[in-house]
Amino acid sequence: MMHYHLTAFRALTLLWVSPALANCPVDFNFGSIVTSIEQADTCEQGINIARQCAFGSTADVMFVNLASEKCLTEIAPLTCNQQTALDDLRQQCRDKYAEFEGTIYRSFAAFCELEVIEAFHSALSDPIDMEF
Repeated sequence: MMHYHLTAFRALTLLWVSPALANCPVDFNFGSIVTSIEQADTCEQGINIARQCAFGSTADVMFVNLASEKCLTEIAPLTCNQQTALDDLRQQCRDKYAEFEGTIYRSFAAFCELEVIEAFHSALSDPIDMEF
């Protein structure tokens, strides 16, 4: 019985990690991914690296935090109401997966928070100046 559970777990892990191995634009190791997100030129680049190189574990929390920091530095300081809304939405992501055990659920919560950050970034970024 235990052998079956381990085999099933390995199969699920391969299903999660295999796409990341194929899509990750940098060397698929923790240090390279962290460095690439830190050195990304834009929020979108940082988010793409975090998503494409996800481990499906608590390591993703670090990737998401780095991408989130990059995104938040690209927008004007948040008002008190905006910060409260952001904090509330991020907490909802944490709460959504809090009752589940396993590192993959920490990853799910982190990427849920990243979607919130991405939405705030999109809504609050300065529009592109276009001269005609």
